Amino acid sequence: MTCRVLTPFGWGGIEAGVTTDSAQAASGLKIRDDGHYTDAGDGTCLAYEVIGGPKNLQMLVESGVVTTVEAYLDPHAPIFTTDRGVKLGDPEAAVRKAYAGLNQLPDIYSEPPDKKLFYYEPGGERGIKFSINGGKVTGISVGSPSIEYGEGCL
Repeated sequence: MTCRVLTPFGWGGIEAGVTTDSAQAASGLKIRDDGHYTDAGDGTCLAYEVIGGPKNLQMLVESGVVTTVEAYLDPHAPIFTTDRGVKLGDPEAAVRKAYAGLNQLPDIYSEPPDKKLFYYEPGGERGIKFSINGGKVTGISVGSPSIEYGEGCL
């Protein structure tokens, strides 16, 4: 798939709120458990990969339902962009220009000024998390309010 645009709903037919089977049918791509759990404790949240897809893209799945689609900055992988034109590697200012009303939380894995910026669609059902490290976008996560979970899952 050549399109690398993330929306608050997902990417390429892989959307938050659908089962992994539905995501495969809608996207025409094979997705599978990549063999690791996030640190959810009960083991119900799995990280999934797109077979033959971008290596810097993964889905978080809780009880068989996609909750989050994530892309990370990787010099050897495709650059993803949001539907408002913010792309991996952009400066923080690009996020602030494209999205009003951002919520900000500290990055629990690094020191300030690193942070997480959150944008939610009206109604708060879907959103985008921007991971800002060293002043630039190093990760974009889209989907349900699960984008705020520290480890991707409850």
